[in-house]
Amino acid sequence: MNKRFSTLLAGILLAGSFSSTYAQLDNARKVELEKFKEGRAYYLAGTHEDSGNSYFQAFALANPVNAATITETAPTTEAQWFVVKNAQGQYSFMDKDGKFLAFVEKDGAYIVVDKKDDANKETALRWFGLTAKKQLQLMNVTGAPLYLGFKNVNNQWPIALVSKNEATKTAVKGAVALYEAYDTPITPANFRDIEGDNFSFDFTEYAELQGDSTFNDNEITVVTLGAETANNSFLLMVEGEDTNGTFTKGDDKFKAAKFIYLTKNNLTNNVNDETLTGYRYDVISGAELIKGDNKIDFDNAKFYAYTSLNQDGYILKQKDVLGKTGTVWVDKVDAANEVSYVATREVKIGQSPMVIEVGHGTRVAASSIANAKTLVVNVVAANANGAFAKALGLEDASIKMYDKGSAAMKNYPAGQWLVAAGTEANTVKLINVQNFETIDNIAFYATDKAGIYKVKANGTALDGETIKLEVAQSYSQENGYFHAENVEGQTYTLATMVETLVGGQYVDVYLKADADNKVVFGTPFEERATEWTLTRSDKATDHKATYKYYEGTSLKESKDEVIRKDYTYTIADDDQFIAGAFKLAGAPLSFYLRQVAKDAYVIAYTTTTDGDFSVYAQLAPTTSDENDYKLDQKNTLAAATSFNISVVQPFASYPADSKWVNVCDVLGKFVSASETDAAILAKEPMKLFVDSVNAKDATPKFFISQNGKMMVAGSYVADLAETAYENDEITAAERAALIANTWYDYPANAIRRVMFTEAVRVENQDSVLLAGAEEAIETPAEFKFQILEVDGAYILYNMAGDYVNVLNGNLVLGEFNAVETFVIEDTEAPTANEGIATSEVKVIAGEGNVTIAGAAGKKVVISNILGQVVANTVVSSDNAVIAAPAGVVVVAVEGEAAVKAIVK
Repeated sequence: MNKRFSTLLAGILLAGSFSSTYAQLDNARKVELEKFKEGRAYYLAGTHEDSGNSYFQAFALANPVNAATITETAPTTEAQWFVVKNAQGQYSFMDKDGKFLAFVEKDGAYIVVDKKDDANKETALRWFGLTAKKQLQLMNVTGAPLYLGFKNVNNQWPIALVSKNEATKTAVKGAVALYEAYDTPITPANFRDIEGDNFSFDFTEYAELQGDSTFNDNEITVVTLGAETANNSFLLMVEGEDTNGTFTKGDDKFKAAKFIYLTKNNLTNNVNDETLTGYRYDVISGAELIKGDNKIDFDNAKFYAYTSLNQDGYILKQKDVLGKTGTVWVDKVDAANEVSYVATREVKIGQSPMVIEVGHGTRVAASSIANAKTLVVNVVAANANGAFAKALGLEDASIKMYDKGSAAMKNYPAGQWLVAAGTEANTVKLINVQNFETIDNIAFYATDKAGIYKVKANGTALDGETIKLEVAQSYSQENGYFHAENVEGQTYTLATMVETLVGGQYVDVYLKADADNKVVFGTPFEERATEWTLTRSDKATDHKATYKYYEGTSLKESKDEVIRKDYTYTIADDDQFIAGAFKLAGAPLSFYLRQVAKDAYVIAYTTTTDGDFSVYAQLAPTTSDENDYKLDQKNTLAAATSFNISVVQPFASYPADSKWVNVCDVLGKFVSASETDAAILAKEPMKLFVDSVNAKDATPKFFISQNGKMMVAGSYVADLAETAYENDEITAAERAALIANTWYDYPANAIRRVMFTEAVRVENQDSVLLAGAEEAIETPAEFKFQILEVDGAYILYNMAGDYVNVLNGNLVLGEFNAVETFVIEDTEAPTANEGIATSEVKVIAGEGNVTIAGAAGKKVVISNILGQVVANTVVSSDNAVIAAPAGVVVVAVEGEAAVKAIVK
């Protein structure tokens, strides 16, 4: 057991009388209406005079309840109400079933609304103001004022609206106030039946003093003092021999045990060097407990359950404590067990009971969770097998737990959460980045694993889950939305991400403008796709939040912090725009292009700015032709169709050629290769060979190579590693290392790199020969790049479907809106344009032979792929032809690096 408390919370116990005439509704429990606590149940009671007699009663629908009949053994739940206050300072009252007390006018009279749905409407007559005489007057009605009271109907007195001018048999209640409702005394035995043995106590209403207000699990045992204590009262033991929950006051076991107690102390406040006198909860032995006078009188302490909106809680109430006023404090203790800070609060004893929240596990201070100004996380939760395979996310406006990788994907705002301080003390609030929906007042409890928590969040999808918070690596203010800048003349195609059945086969279908001013779909082989112009709004919409967070243990506020921003787009076909109901019109409508997966976007529009979209675009069959489709409107994200937005290439190409060049960015750093063959930017130039292929196409493609290695998409290198591992050519560790090297910022962000790998182009062919391979790869998209001119510079597009971006000096594959521009300059050509060249020497593979050019007088050794020498000679001319077997051969020319060639 941890014998040191990092925080000891101070508090004053309620000094209310148990002998009051009205038992539950005595002054010790009275709360003025203006000081109600949200979510707490109260008795609502007042008085009226009749024939010289005063009647103090609680409001209930059927009949008023005489206060004297409400006792701790007979609580009256139908007389308990939750209070709600609106922005105008008016009050409304709700019962335990969530139904508001509301009235409707019928036949010239006002009657109570029966149905919950009708009573809970904002337009229902349910708001009351508090008059100077503490009467509840109905608001928003004309005529004579109406007050909350009772009316005699057939000798019953149901709750009613009453005018002061009415005849007899009515009662207008005055001096209305709230009274705290503690329903049931709790004994140690039935507490254990409810909560079990593993629990913690949280003193929530004092936590805002400072720090953590928790006594940890297994450090508190609830015991009774046995036969000596007639009321079976509670004692909170934090250390001692197990006695099955029973002590005899004064015996050896009692004296040796340690308990929570209230003591009078003097202590110096180290912040303002002030000596304070007050009452503090601390830990004391049983022997010390029975010595002094300034201690809790546990014989007169009782434990109660109280009713709240979301859960049941507990109250520790004591009959007598010292004095009438006092100061409470909490100590923050450092590692050396020395007090470093004391926070104080003056309270009136008898006004506030000790409110206790029961948790299961060790409570974690909110200041250690919400400890940064802008902390955005993914919330992942354990499933029944203990695997963290669930994620907290948002679909439309509903917060749910999803399988990871579904609607709550961690890379997008719907699955990202801003961590803030909760509304209640020592709790955390999670704010969804997409539309700012919140889960508030979350209590965190430690588990046996660091960084993994059990959470309590009553009435929410998070309640009871075992979670961990992972920093959202992909979070940025613009993340989750298409935000490409406007480029004059740039057009796009929008194609469905899932192939659709058209004409008996599944194909990609494209958004197109129809002659009837409709937006429909067509297939690419019919050349029916429309090239759309997407025009971005001049300014982004800033989505702001005001919230609190901790800086150390101090609570700070961040006002109007921009958490997310998005741009809107108009979507046009020449002078026609996609407009409302997804029809074409002459006037544009602004759309959001919200990302839901890699390269996948939904089209949505809204009339609000809170991130809740009202209309989504969906692919739907037309009524006239099941093989044709139109754009329809839906009101949920789940029904939306996702699209790939592709740039229509309007750019001029780099000239089809084969030459040596230097490639650098606009800051003068050159494309080069790292020691692990990753494409990077470096200060020193590296000569690259750009070798055009498909030169007769409208936009030629290029192989890019250096020193016997070719530029390639990292995914291809990862696939090679997988294949080598499956063929037992490398170990699992080598496989993992090779694959990790193909990602940038692995595993946090995992963005695919551009790599170099050992390979050569087969002469004059659209194929590549990998090192050690016997057969070439035909038309390898991952090795081919388009080099496109943009404003005098060039961008690179990998034919596997991505643009070359740069992140922190690393060449990676990504989207067009983050594409990097390069300058390409010719440099000295160390080799000829054809064949595989080494300096002045050329090696040209033929049918059954190899031609060696420019190597007169040099020794040439030719080996097959197994290392067997098939030729070893000194050539006598500059065009020596040497017989060689078909397949891959290795040619070593004296003074030059060995090269490979394919003999036909």
